[in-house]
Amino acid sequence: MTEYWKSVPMWRCPYCKCNIQDTAAARKFHESGKRHKEAVEQYMLEMRVKNYQRQMARDEVEDELKKIEAAALKSYRAHDAPDG
Repeated sequence: MTEYWKSVPMWRCPYCKCNIQDTAAARKFHESGKRHKEAVEQYMLEMRVKNYQRQMARDEVEDELKKIEAAALKSYRAHDAPDG
């Protein structure tokens, strides 16, 4: 029986966007590298910034809704509230 060539499975690092062999040793070597650590740190920084921006947008919407509700309640009490 003849042997056939089989390629080594590859793994794509989600942080570095590079392909490496899908072996424990290759992954460990890659993940201990300077480039990978910097890429992970950059990714985490981007996530913190995006989260902060989302939270600020939520806070702005919440503040606007409170102002609208307060104005609506004031208008209701001034014009439509029963004089009880």
